[in-house]
Amino acid sequence: MKRRQTKLSDSLSRTASVLASGMLILLMMGDTLHGQLIVAHRGASLDAPENTLAAFQLAWQQGADVIEGDFYLTKDRQIVCIHDENTKRTAGVSRIVAQSTLAELRVLDVGRWKNERYTGEKIPTLQEVLATVPKGKRIFIEIKCGPEIVPVLRASLARGELHPRQIAVIAFRTDVITASKQQMPHIKAYWLTSYDKNKIRGTWSPSLEEVLTTLRRTRADGLDTKFEPAVVNLAFVRRLREVGMEFHCWTVDKPSDAAQLQMFGVDSMTTNRPEFIRRELPTQGLYDKLDLHLKLDGDLKDSSSQHRVTSFVGRTPRFQRAVWAQGLDLQTKNGTVSVHCKLPPTGSICMWYYARDWYDFQTVFDNSADQNAWECWIYETGELRFRANPEGAVVSHAFHPRGDVNEWHHIAITWDRRDKTTRALRLYVNGHLSDSAGWKPDHWMTAGNQLHLGGGHRRNNPGIGMWDDVAVFRTMLRPADIRQIINGGVQSLMPLVPPTEVLEIRARSE
Repeated sequence: MKRRQTKLSDSLSRTASVLASGMLILLMMGDTLHGQLIVAHRGASLDAPENTLAAFQLAWQQGADVIEGDFYLTKDRQIVCIHDENTKRTAGVSRIVAQSTLAELRVLDVGRWKNERYTGEKIPTLQEVLATVPKGKRIFIEIKCGPEIVPVLRASLARGELHPRQIAVIAFRTDVITASKQQMPHIKAYWLTSYDKNKIRGTWSPSLEEVLTTLRRTRADGLDTKFEPAVVNLAFVRRLREVGMEFHCWTVDKPSDAAQLQMFGVDSMTTNRPEFIRRELPTQGLYDKLDLHLKLDGDLKDSSSQHRVTSFVGRTPRFQRAVWAQGLDLQTKNGTVSVHCKLPPTGSICMWYYARDWYDFQTVFDNSADQNAWECWIYETGELRFRANPEGAVVSHAFHPRGDVNEWHHIAITWDRRDKTTRALRLYVNGHLSDSAGWKPDHWMTAGNQLHLGGGHRRNNPGIGMWDDVAVFRTMLRPADIRQIINGGVQSLMPLVPPTEVLEIRARSE
């Protein structure tokens, strides 16, 4: 095996260890069983003018679970949605919000600065923003002024139609959080904070203990923190959970940050890019859709909850160092693995594969349905192909004729029988979509009951190579799912604490 592949194995093994420890913490925290809420920061503010009705409506269209807006009290005691205390930045006209009436503020245009098509957007009132919130969605109301707004806010929310569970108050000022919990105990309140680093001592402020003290003193329901990786780590989150606090983060626009926070079990992520971040996050609960998992770490056992029967046809199977610990090594054309696993109408199969050479009809896997159906093979040119039936629906990938031999490659194939588009069948190689195809109405063959690694049909040329981390899912994997599997292994999807035990931990913390 090439030296750089050994380094890859070492790196991925270290990643697996980190993710495994992270998954344990994740499953001992808050609402991780229900996934993370995506909060649209000032609405869909990357694409539309912040804190406008256009931005909030776009946020719902982009699939946000929650909208976040900033609110001030005007001179005539109306609550309006704007981030700055002065209107200059978004309206081009200088007005102090607290010293202006609602009528004076409503004549300003706060959309044109973003794009001409938003010309005419006005500073909305709280009631107008609340009216955009659909059933089952939520709003985070960030108070930018002082506690004098709280009595007006309480009366305004009482007149509205939203359930208290759909509303949360957030603020940097501790007196606002304290007043909110005193006057609206039925509305959740989260304290906002960021961190400053002392350049001499290298310490961060506030410290974890200072954060916990503030949360207790204000009677906050949780923390809504800036994501500062040097501060917000597993130990930090574990302490929050131990005292029963919710854990929210802002502003999360990078997929890598979102994935790390998902691993930490964050309750919500505030982002300027709700649609993008949701698309880039791995699917929650993939373990429940896992139909087969062959770790191949010295044996052929199925590690999924299905415990499927596997057998080796040929001599004693060999196992060698692979991507994750060990993998199955078929050095000659005299051995295959057979698994009692019927591929579902909608599903995915993924694995690491290492080819020692390219040759015609090198079988990566096939199926008992037919020698020409549900099979994946490689030509001597290095072209990888998969087909679900003999009549078509073929996807392919061109490996380099020389450079990609003796290398580990991750192969993932997804399909949906119900999909009528040209993307019903997809092939991903090393995390990238390589090809897709559609079904013809009469070109569908149900998979057989046996899946064969290395080939199970006499007319198919057996594969000579190595396999690792083979998995079948009863759902189509998304690109973010495949990236997670590549970086952390299928093992990173598996809960280390049974769901009932997680619920008991959560109940005790409450």
